[in-house]
Amino acid sequence: MKQKNYKKILTLITFIIPIVSSKTSEKECFSVKLGYKCCKSCNAVQSDYDGVWGVEDNHWCGLRDSCLKNTNCFSEPFYPCCEKNTVVFTDKQGKWGIENGSWCGIGKSIKSKNNESNATQNQSNKKNENEKDNHNKEIPNEGKNEQDSKDKNISEENNNNNKDRNITKEKQNDKDKNATKEKEDNKDRNITKEKQDDKNKNTNKEKQNDKEKENTKDKQSTNNKIKTSLPKIDMKAWQYNKEDDIYWQVGIFYCENPIDPNYESLGIFIPGQYINAIKNENATTYSCQFNLSSKIGSYTINNAPIVIPITTQGYMSSPSPQDYIKEAKRFTDKGIIYVNTGFRGRYEGAPYGVTDLKAAIRYIRYNKDLIPGSTTENIFTFGFGSGGSQSIILGASGNSPLYNKYLKAIGAIEDESDAIQGSMSWCPDATLDTANEAYEWNMGIARSGVGITDFTKKLSNDLANSYADYINAIQFKNQNGQVLTLIPSNKGNYQSGSYYDYILEEIEISLNEFLSKTEFPYIQLPTTLYLNNGEQYGMDPLDDDETTHGGPITIGDPIVYKTPEIYINSLNTGVHWVTYDSQMKKANVTNLEGFVLRFKRPMKKVGAFDDLEATKEENVLFGYGKDRDIGAHFDPIMAKLLKGTKYSEAFSKDLNRKDDFGTSVEDRIAMYNPLYFLDDYYSGYKTSKVAKYWRIQSGITQTENPLTTEYNLKLALENYGERKIDFHSNWNLGHVKSESSGNSSDNFIQWIKECLESQ
Repeated sequence: MKQKNYKKILTLITFIIPIVSSKTSEKECFSVKLGYKCCKSCNAVQSDYDGVWGVEDNHWCGLRDSCLKNTNCFSEPFYPCCEKNTVVFTDKQGKWGIENGSWCGIGKSIKSKNNESNATQNQSNKKNENEKDNHNKEIPNEGKNEQDSKDKNISEENNNNNKDRNITKEKQNDKDKNATKEKEDNKDRNITKEKQDDKNKNTNKEKQNDKEKENTKDKQSTNNKIKTSLPKIDMKAWQYNKEDDIYWQVGIFYCENPIDPNYESLGIFIPGQYINAIKNENATTYSCQFNLSSKIGSYTINNAPIVIPITTQGYMSSPSPQDYIKEAKRFTDKGIIYVNTGFRGRYEGAPYGVTDLKAAIRYIRYNKDLIPGSTTENIFTFGFGSGGSQSIILGASGNSPLYNKYLKAIGAIEDESDAIQGSMSWCPDATLDTANEAYEWNMGIARSGVGITDFTKKLSNDLANSYADYINAIQFKNQNGQVLTLIPSNKGNYQSGSYYDYILEEIEISLNEFLSKTEFPYIQLPTTLYLNNGEQYGMDPLDDDETTHGGPITIGDPIVYKTPEIYINSLNTGVHWVTYDSQMKKANVTNLEGFVLRFKRPMKKVGAFDDLEATKEENVLFGYGKDRDIGAHFDPIMAKLLKGTKYSEAFSKDLNRKDDFGTSVEDRIAMYNPLYFLDDYYSGYKTSKVAKYWRIQSGITQTENPLTTEYNLKLALENYGERKIDFHSNWNLGHVKSESSGNSSDNFIQWIKECLESQ
């Protein structure tokens, strides 16, 4: 239990909360044994696999069982019960309404009603349903800090994060002898198809430069043979928001055969200064033409960029806009065109989310004569977490033929480009082909205590060793051209070598950037949470506007560090891993284990993204869409390591399945792996048009993803060449829209401006 407390202290709030024990006259709640008081009230803030948490007197506390019993409707305690029975949204948890600007629950859950007649059956079904729904929960410090609750975009089925979390803990005390047998020799541990011996990366890339240019030229010259029956934008159907001076339309379908009309349409929001409009007779709509003389800052109707937000949590689908979107004003005020599009998500399975986004981009280009801005080139996507991941995939996979059969099936515009100019991502999710392995190599070194058996420890070690095989095969190079490798170490799994040193250097850069910008005495403020109807945001809320959600609330107490030396000494808790040169004013990071123990302890079980029971959100993403609650395994490396165990058959079965288009799991993973298109280790190298501009901002202390996620992406982009990269791994920040200063949206807007001015 000490480990669990330590994780909550160091990774969720990044500073020390005094551990408090309390005697109570009432029945003790779950949190007492973890070192936290019971809440006096029943005000829920978030839940995890321990239970439901609240905050009182700026400190975490646990809700008593009595708070969770005898509730009046299924949504309590996270959402109130509706006073009226006006249903605006229904999902598998129940019927939802909106009152006083907040979500509320109507009556009992659908599950409860279905089982109401048989209490015994209801009791036995609960566990099974919870196991099914586990993938739809965003567990703080185990999954993502963003939780699957509803936001103002009414994401489907994001309400399931308030159920009991203790649902799929494996009982591994059987210690399967086959699982713990000696590992096959290193040749068998090689996790990928053998790479051709001594292939020189630079030579390979140079050979294909001309081919890339030819492919790009061909793809960009196909506008004269575009195939579609889709109508273009109706220029007589614009609506106008006078207060914000924005002309807008929603409900514009971007494909001929939408599989789900609720998700496959988009909305366009244009600055009023770009438009000359005449109000239509007997209508609230306007007929619009371009204002050729208009200018907003450095932008005109000829060069204005277009931005597309990718708003999703845990790869969930995002509903199409049905009305005016206030967020658009932040961009249109700067002369930027704002396009908000719906897209399918993890329940439908990969690659449908990215497929829909590509179809929307093609439709925008199809209407380039009707939308202000240079839509042929200056399209930028942006997102956080899994939205950031899909922004990166769009940036890497432009015009890739892998998606063609999926695009054709929905009636997307053919022979039009879906490449983008720039990709912005905050804390993108892990690259999934080696996500399990990277997590154990980076964070598994800190696994100990409760829940760790001989079986899971061996599996963790084997996965970490397999990651070393991958790194030694892919041959990333640093900026000096040195091939980065991992070598065996006396302690830990391959915690040595030039790749290991590179990771330490990146941590060191992040820390020294923080120290150079910080004035001492430094007051480390409490963690601030912003809650939007139960959804937790970090320091920088999703829309950067504190007025749109409840809170803020703070957790913990301020800590004052008088000097950099005192601050550095506070980091060396348990393991000494960082020193400070007072004369040079520079920190030096000496080992990864100390950093992980202090900031990045593993919060996910072994098999962090493809777990043994296939219950993670990524398992659902690579499931098959028909059984919405059933995930599928996708990691062939892990499957090989589990041969001869009770899990082997399930992994083998899933890895041999194909989707409705006959696509293998391996190819579906490739379509959601940006490195597949960026590095010559993969067969997809140079088969796409890669975005020119990249901005990647990550919180270095996040426990959702290993450090290798962002660092490998940075290396791949640098090795690819001729790409402008703005990369920061921000110190003391977790899984949030992390920025070292300012707010995320303003910094994104400024970055776009700098990109286009550099052309």
